[in-house]
Amino acid sequence: MPAEQFRQGEQLFEWDTRKNLSNIEKHGIPFKEAATVFMQTLSKMKEIMAMKNVLWLSDSARIHDC
Repeated sequence: MPAEQFRQGEQLFEWDTRKNLSNIEKHGIPFKEAATVFMQTLSKMKEIMAMKNVLWLSDSARIHDC
């Protein structure tokens, strides 16, 4: 089966061309566009984890200052 690939950052996405066409017909969204959700989610998770680390470090600093 013919396959298509899309690389975003370090991630490589691969899918069947016929399934992609079927997905566009059914949902109006190509797999290449749908794959960007994974990178947005990863980026948001990194942002949340960074914020939690800042909060944890500031709480830690307050505890040690006592």
